[in-house]
Amino acid sequence: LIFQGNTTQNPILFDGDILKIDKAPSINEKQMEIAVANLSPKVIKVWVVGEVQDPGEKKIKVNTPLSQAIMIAGGPKNGRANKFNIELYRINRNNKVTRTRYKLDYTKPISNKYNPSLISGDVVYLKRNNFAKTSDSIKLISEPIRGVITSYSLLKLINE
Repeated sequence: LIFQGNTTQNPILFDGDILKIDKAPSINEKQMEIAVANLSPKVIKVWVVGEVQDPGEKKIKVNTPLSQAIMIAGGPKNGRANKFNIELYRINRNNKVTRTRYKLDYTKPISNKYNPSLISGDVVYLKRNNFAKTSDSIKLISEPIRGVITSYSLLKLINE
């Protein structure tokens, strides 16, 4: 039907008809080409969050690799992103969430081991590096103290 336009194997369905579709034992290249061309959207939604310049939902082309999605989100924040521990969260067909860790390497080709293609609903999380964690902790601790010191300085000026 798709390649030659032959509709003899495309019956008309009526109300109450039941379709039974068995799971395919394996998919060959031609079947994959058909699925990608007709059943898959051209654009998918993924979320790139954490230490990137522009975090949030991103609309990307199908088969976009992890590293390219990070670049679409503006790339990692300099001095804050841990490029050696990027997490990919994916909901599988059995509704279980998997977390896989990757190292950001723009030279690696698309592969499940180093730079996987993303699918709709994936979440890419760039964690903070140790420097960012330390500086954020110092800032968190020093802000209340800074307010006290500013108030003390103001009172001192008023009293003089």
